[in-house]
Formats: sequence, C-alpha cells, structure tokens
Amino acid sequence: MVTAFRALGRAGATEVCICCNTAHPFARSAAAAVCIPFLDMIVATAEAALLHLRPSQKRPLWVGILSTDATLEMGLYQEALRDAALRLLGCADMVTVLLPGEESVRTVQDCILAIKAGALDGVGERIEVEAKRLVAEGAQCVITGCTELPVCFNEDSHPAFPTPIVSPVRTLAAAIVRRTQGRTVRTGPRLE
Repeated sequence: MVTAFRALGRAGATEVCICCNTAHPFARSAAAAVCIPFLDMIVATAEAALLHLRPSQKRPLWVGILSTDATLEMGLYQEALRDAALRLLGCADMVTVLLPGEESVRTVQDCILAIKAGALDGVGERIEVEAKRLVAEGAQCVITGCTELPVCFNEDSHPAFPTPIVSPVRTLAAAIVRRTQGRTVRTGPRLE
C-alpha cells in the first residue's frame, strides 16, 4: 500500500482512499508513511449515518453494523461512530452501536463470499434478514460495512427496508465528488 500510495502521489494525487473497510487501519498507516492525506471511508460513513439520524432526537442514536468479522473485531465502526458522535453531537454516548450475533456474522461472511464468487441469487434477501434482526434490536439505520454487501443490499435494491441503509462505498463516492467539484481534475502523470 505504501508503494501504491507513493506512486499515486507522484502521479499527482493530492489525496488517497480505498474502498475496503477491513484494510483501513493499514491504509491509514500507509498514507501517513508517505505523507499524503487519506480520505477515510469509515469516518465519512459514521458521520453520514449520524447525519441521517441527528434531527431533534434526545435519546441515543442506534446504529447497526453488518460487516466482515475482522472489521467488527477491530472495532472500526464502533470507534468511528463514537468519535463522530462526539464531533457532531457533542457526546460520544449519544450513539449505541448494535452488532450482529455470531450466527448472523457467519451468515454475512457467507454472503460476502458468495458475492465475491458471483453467486448472487438470494444473497440480498439473506442480508436483509440479518439487517432486520438489528432493526428489531433498535437500529435506526444499518451500515453495510463491507464493500461487497451493497452489491445486493442497498436502498435501491430494498426500497421498503424500514431504516436507512448506509453504504460506505456510496458515501465514499459522494465524498470524492464533493472534494473534486470546482477543481480542475488532471489526467495522466505529471511532467517534470
């Protein structure tokens, strides 16, 4: 990653990002090692989730997470949501993160592997079942915290889902567009 980010910087990139949730700790370190700003998808997604829910609610906001077991174990979204709540709401305790149980984590992992293999039949419905478990526990939105999950489970594919579905990939794409609007976008390597 260090090599890739260094090459992107030499090619003229002013900021780097990746769309793999689980690799974010490594990408953050790689970007820091080559002194290039890192557009953090997990931070942007945590903020987007809270902004979906922020209106005048007095009680804590409840956010459900579906992702790889590694992303859950590393606490990437748990930490990002607490930090975002502190920044946006003035109190880290304003957010409660709901995680799937062991069986649900296994099901989501199986769905991720099926998507990677191109076996998409019924996968969206299986993911929806797991997301609805989080909603039943109180989730007011669900983050699809693995790049593959939004392929089969998103607000377009499941418009009747009872809460917002926050896609990190869509959030990252929107952040990139916001950052590049009004800028001249160069193509090709810099001539020196």
